[in-house]
Amino acid sequence: KRRREREKREREGRRDREKRRDREKREKREREKREERKREKRREREKRERMKFGKHMRYARIAEWERHYLPYDLLKQSIKDKHAELDPSAKDKRAKHKKKQQAKNNKNQNKNNNKNKNNNKGSINDGLDEPP
Repeated sequence: KRRREREKREREGRRDREKRRDREKREKREREKREERKREKRREREKRERMKFGKHMRYARIAEWERHYLPYDLLKQSIKDKHAELDPSAKDKRAKHKKKQQAKNNKNQNKNNNKNKNNNKGSINDGLDEPP
């Protein structure tokens, strides 16, 4: 009888340890996922902030110092051109990037045109301004 009770306690102890171990593993995975999401959000935020530097430079200028500022856009362009001279593959990458940007701009422009067309359809004044 004592042996059975001892075995029962041991089984329950093993079950409890397994449950605790499983719970700890699950909590660790969840914690890692949360941390990864935080890292990803931070990366995205940093990327957005980096991409806005030129705009920030335009709006954060001080009038008294205006003549001392470097033309950021021209400086950036000259660096890209110099890099393309030194690394021919960079030129191809830039061309692909420009093509992608143009396609994106065209897509957005078409979307805006379609919105404008849809907004103009079914107007209350349709046909009223035109002579019969």
